[in-house]
Amino acid sequence: MKRLGRLSFILTFLLIGQGAFAAAPASPTNGAISIVDRNTVRISWEDNSSDEEQFAVYLVENGLLAGSLGRVGGNLTSARITGLPGGETVQYAIFAYNAAEGFSINAAVTPPVTIPLDSLMRFGHQAVVGEAFSAVLYTDVFNLQNSASVTALPTGVTFNSATRTLSFMPTAPGVFSFDLAVTYSDGFTINETIPIRILAAAAGPVESLPLPDLDYYPSAGVQTLDLDAHFEDPDTSRAVRMTYDIGEVDIILYQAATPATVANFLAYVNGAGQGAYDGAMIHRSIPNFVIQGGGYRPIGGSAFESVTDLAPVVNEPGLENVRGTLSMAKLGGDPDSATNEWFVSLGDNRGNLDFQNGGFSVFGRVAGDGMTVVDAIAALPRGSYNSITVDGSPRSGLFSSCPMNAAVAPVAMEQDKLVQILSAVEVAPLAYSIVSNSDATVATATIANGSLQITPLIAGTCTIRVGVTDLDNNVIERDVVVRVVWTFENWIAASGVTTNGGALDDADGDQLSNFIEYNLFGDLESPNASLTTQRQVSFGTPMAADYLALEFSTRSGISDTMIYVEAVDALSANSSWAAVWNSGEGALDPQVQSSSMSAERVDWVIRDTQTMEASDQRFMRVRVEVLED
Repeated sequence: MKRLGRLSFILTFLLIGQGAFAAAPASPTNGAISIVDRNTVRISWEDNSSDEEQFAVYLVENGLLAGSLGRVGGNLTSARITGLPGGETVQYAIFAYNAAEGFSINAAVTPPVTIPLDSLMRFGHQAVVGEAFSAVLYTDVFNLQNSASVTALPTGVTFNSATRTLSFMPTAPGVFSFDLAVTYSDGFTINETIPIRILAAAAGPVESLPLPDLDYYPSAGVQTLDLDAHFEDPDTSRAVRMTYDIGEVDIILYQAATPATVANFLAYVNGAGQGAYDGAMIHRSIPNFVIQGGGYRPIGGSAFESVTDLAPVVNEPGLENVRGTLSMAKLGGDPDSATNEWFVSLGDNRGNLDFQNGGFSVFGRVAGDGMTVVDAIAALPRGSYNSITVDGSPRSGLFSSCPMNAAVAPVAMEQDKLVQILSAVEVAPLAYSIVSNSDATVATATIANGSLQITPLIAGTCTIRVGVTDLDNNVIERDVVVRVVWTFENWIAASGVTTNGGALDDADGDQLSNFIEYNLFGDLESPNASLTTQRQVSFGTPMAADYLALEFSTRSGISDTMIYVEAVDALSANSSWAAVWNSGEGALDPQVQSSSMSAERVDWVIRDTQTMEASDQRFMRVRVEVLED
């Protein structure tokens, strides 16, 4: 009644201005309103006058006339009002009017009605690699849509115009956009560009390139295997670690799906001085909603400074604001105003944040058990602090729900109780560890900067097991086989010989080639040519007998030659040397009288295959043969 009385007062004022003594047309009654289309309502009324020329329609706001929407013919009892924004509540007053008598004293007033939100208010959609995607576009007042069409669809993406359904199977993280046009029954048309943001499926570490078996030589020094070249985390390409005094929070960034927002965030993380997140605070905590930070840094007492803004970043909506996601904060009514402030959702905020202010841009998520730290921050008592300054100017209301690391939030600001970011740094998606080493006397191993650092020590073989852990605490283990062996080329290189280094050359002038000394444990710096010794040994099989034998040493860990011991009764150009033993047969062969192995050498005594009494003369030799690759 108060609203109608107010309308009558305004109308009386208008009548006085147009002719105080004229009789006004009878007032219309029974105002009604209904939603008939996407952004269209129909209003209607009962005509109680016979002499009106027109009906005047006014918008009503808070019980007051807010402006004229124009006039319709006096023979009508309804009208359509179009172009209304989704989510707005509208109400109207309808007056009868003629030029001679003016406006009716009262109006037919419709009930208020709220225009439904558009489904497009999601501002984009989220998809996941390997999961079939399907979404119905523009579902509001669906039966009033005449047609819908899309353009610029990538290969493999389909659109069913009858059901308004977009479908495809995502194969890789990223983002694509398409143009959607919808026409409604009232002729209204919408044209929008809609992004689809594709996330990688949740995954643990994988071995993307098989680890090789490694061959080194004993004096090779520290050797490096780049583990990052062999492992990857399919759902993480960039990540950040924020360290608070109550714990660490790792954040996986969605670089492929929201590239501009991730680049903006990393610019602060990797920035310096006042433009970095180090020292910034969590200044806002709303239970079951968000914790927010990144904008301000305490500098003592009740004074704060702003984290220096970079240029605002373009809004990248579409990913869903669910628990554990990281999103950018921004100014109300300005989707592209985000700079340095971000927030972590404490619960499922899709119904609010996905549909507000152009959609809030999700660009990462908390990894592993990081939400325990976030929840601990959210559980802290909150204080409201108005007597503060930011960049030298008084500010009130900014820290109205500020978490304080204390049993009870202090009444006045105490900066030592603020929740601050001690450091914010970019971290590798994967961490490596040495799980085991089967023989650390052969080679030692450590991890440094994403690489396996191996120091070969002595000839032999060991297996090093490497652990690979992602930021979600998923772990795999893989083995690296390390063989420490000699080849002639690396032995020459290790010896430091700069001249006469060829296989057939004689670097020390002892009448033995470099290759012979390499195999028989010679020394390139000594002219001593005594690499083998002939001796006599006894062996009882079943009766004791004497045998000719050769005593010599071979280098441990040789991988590119075979060593033979052979014998013959007579020396001539056509002598046919008989096989006695070779290094491939090892120490258990019957012709091995004795063997003694150390890290660098093996000392052998190899006896002949026949007794010394079997012939008048007998010759033995050591022959070295290069193995083919």
